[in-house]
Amino acid sequence: MIQLEETIVSELGAERTFRYVADFAHLPEWDPGIVSARRTTAAPLGLGTRFELVASVLGRRVPMVYEVAGFEPPRRVVLHGEAPGLRAVDEIQIEPIPGFGSRLRYRADFDLGRFGWLVEPFLRRAFVAMGKRALAGLEAELRRAAASAPAKRAAPSERQAAAWPAAALHDRKPPRGRNPRARAERSTA
Repeated sequence: MIQLEETIVSELGAERTFRYVADFAHLPEWDPGIVSARRTTAAPLGLGTRFELVASVLGRRVPMVYEVAGFEPPRRVVLHGEAPGLRAVDEIQIEPIPGFGSRLRYRADFDLGRFGWLVEPFLRRAFVAMGKRALAGLEAELRRAAASAPAKRAAPSERQAAAWPAAALHDRKPPRGRNPRARAERSTA
């Protein structure tokens, strides 16, 4: 059995991150090893939702079917996948990071079947590389989503506010000593 485990941090909240990664129809957007993916069940995403994927493995197109086997929004989703000679279990856990976003832990287990022990030593490196590329793509896609989300900004510090043009400050006055007009008035008095 080949096991992969990676952790990434996202500025997106746990709920948005969960909605995105739990829906495997999004896989081609972030996993370069997936040629196509589509949801085959009409019901809302949840237990029993099925996906048909076409994966590119060592230059070959491999059709796979995934099904949601565990569903605990927005914390955890487990998907079981099958292809000829391959079974996969993908478990994605998400925990909120208060005041920042979320932490995502992705674990994938690949069972290469009865004779997998013969080819596993040769395929392990390729599967690990595919997994790392996929998670790098996911991290980049979550970063793009966070950048396009409306910003939740804290109130500016006094130092930041002093550097802003007066029109941006509205009724706020710059801190003492930073206003050039006030300095000029004090020096002539």
